[in-house]
Amino acid sequence: MNPADPASAVTWDAESRRRLTARLDSLTVDAPGRWSFAVAEGGSLIAEVDSDLLQPSASTIKVPLMIALLRAVDRGSCDLDEMLAVPYDRAGGSGVLSQLTSVRELRVAEALELMVTISDNTATNMVIDRLGWNVIANSLDEMGLARTRLRRHMMDAEAIASGVDNLTTARELALLFDRLGTTELLPPPLHSAALDILGRQQFNDRMPAYLDDDVQCLHKPGELAGRRHDAGVLRISGRWVAFAALSHDLPRTDSLSNGSGPAAEVIGMAARAVVDVARLVPADPAPRNRSEGDQWRTSTS
Repeated sequence: MNPADPASAVTWDAESRRRLTARLDSLTVDAPGRWSFAVAEGGSLIAEVDSDLLQPSASTIKVPLMIALLRAVDRGSCDLDEMLAVPYDRAGGSGVLSQLTSVRELRVAEALELMVTISDNTATNMVIDRLGWNVIANSLDEMGLARTRLRRHMMDAEAIASGVDNLTTARELALLFDRLGTTELLPPPLHSAALDILGRQQFNDRMPAYLDDDVQCLHKPGELAGRRHDAGVLRISGRWVAFAALSHDLPRTDSLSNGSGPAAEVIGMAARAVVDVARLVPADPAPRNRSEGDQWRTSTS
């Protein structure tokens, strides 16, 4: 899978930004729960609805964790072919390792695949333990994620009960996915590997639900009781438009159900709105230079 062209550039005019913000905001009027949306392209935040609200990340945290692991591989402190022991006590929730008790070890690359494509919580905890909390925290800082934090293992009921949770914002997720359109976070071979893994996502009832066949969606959903999230990128005619949708305070009947539901429909319709408005914004004839400072100015100002 080829990455988006880092030299491509699009300037969103004020009216297009306003139109997209209004369409996203309108989706929240009759939707269950409360919502945060963020859209980014070319290093800038394009549109947002309550995007700075800090809330539990659910499984969207597995994307910055994947990047942290691949950065460790790039530094030589981890190897994708290294074998990891599968713990005897396995995490519940999503994934398959909790049921495959005969599987006693996995390659790092295999744990990474399971962590992202089927959101396996045991595999995620294996990656966390392999990297260590300090390495992960430092890597999040290096990515410019000032508020996104990994503070507990997956399915750690005791930590959750004591108020310890993993956190993020729609703004930081959208800007992180925007940076994945370039090779700034990861060098070319590992960058391509990250995009390939995201492209094999198995849970597609949200962001991709209402997209046309010519739109490619690389994304990572997440869910907790009362919450349904999704964050990723929409590849439209060679462009790379990042989108994040986080929800909370969902009714019990919606938040505890699997598969499509009212919250999933809101995310799908929001992603479609992003695509529809983005198609009307032409690419610049002269690409801009995307400096690191420009990319993160909106998230740190």
